[in-house]
Amino acid sequence: MKKIIVFLFVTCSLAGYSQNLDCSKLKTGYFLNIDSSTGNTFIKRTDMYQYETDVNSGVKIKLQIVWLNDCTYKLKFIKGNAKWKKEKHLMNNPDLIVKITSVGDDYYTQVAHFEGIETHKYRSTIKIVTKN
Repeated sequence: MKKIIVFLFVTCSLAGYSQNLDCSKLKTGYFLNIDSSTGNTFIKRTDMYQYETDVNSGVKIKLQIVWLNDCTYKLKFIKGNAKWKKEKHLMNNPDLIVKITSVGDDYYTQVAHFEGIETHKYRSTIKIVTKN
């Protein structure tokens, strides 16, 4: 009897854990990455591009977005504004791979890493400002 209860508990736990996320409503819209260490970043996402503005510094960048699956996408740097250039950022940044790990009513969580460099991962919670 104990084996049956344990089996049911594990099965139910795994079933709940393996539910697919619905990230379709996050593919376009306006978002805010609130981060106490790097500052807040306003994000505008369209079908093809993601535009990011650092709220504190005014640095702006444009990235091409390629969806690899429903909840994972790749960001490829396109260009930055004069403030970005002034901060002497590297021009040959590797692509950023972002995986959405959970979705709430007004937020989602993500894990990001540079392509080919999985030793350092950045985890963040993104506030959904508007969904398209």
